[in-house]
Amino acid sequence: DLRYFRSEKTLRGVLQEDWRDTQDPIMCSYKLVTVKFEVWGLQTRVEQFVHKMVKDVLLLGHKQAFAWVDEWIDMTMDEVREYERVTQEATNKKIGSFPPAITISQNPLVSCGTSSAPTTPLCTEAPDFLPVPKDRPRKKSAPETLTLPDPARRGSSYRLPSLFFWPSSSQNE
Repeated sequence: DLRYFRSEKTLRGVLQEDWRDTQDPIMCSYKLVTVKFEVWGLQTRVEQFVHKMVKDVLLLGHKQAFAWVDEWIDMTMDEVREYERVTQEATNKKIGSFPPAITISQNPLVSCGTSSAPTTPLCTEAPDFLPVPKDRPRKKSAPETLTLPDPARRGSSYRLPSLFFWPSSSQNE
């Protein structure tokens, strides 16, 4: 809990209630996150959900960086890079290297290698946790196509509102 954390090396912490206004030094981190989910009826909810999740993940990362300040404050940049590499390898060993799941091109498939960085899956095999879709007949309530009556046809019960001009095949209507 960062409300009770105090760094032994930097003597930073315990954070007071108004620490954003009184803490010195302070660092601001700006992230630009763009989410596009253009599906009618779901767009707003999905985009808001993704923004919230990204915010929560970034906030957790920043909290951990502050709480671990005593571990990294004395490191050189080369030591930080080595620490990142070792941590990435340990993470990959712990979670395993997942084979790519799908492809959207006809280009030869390449291995994405071992990395904890996000990658686009590049193979054609579905992952084990996704079942193969079953070939099921369509429900009777879901027609293959929707056919509307021709409003120009004589005897059709469907009529367009009068504000639309619809040429008729017959002048007697």
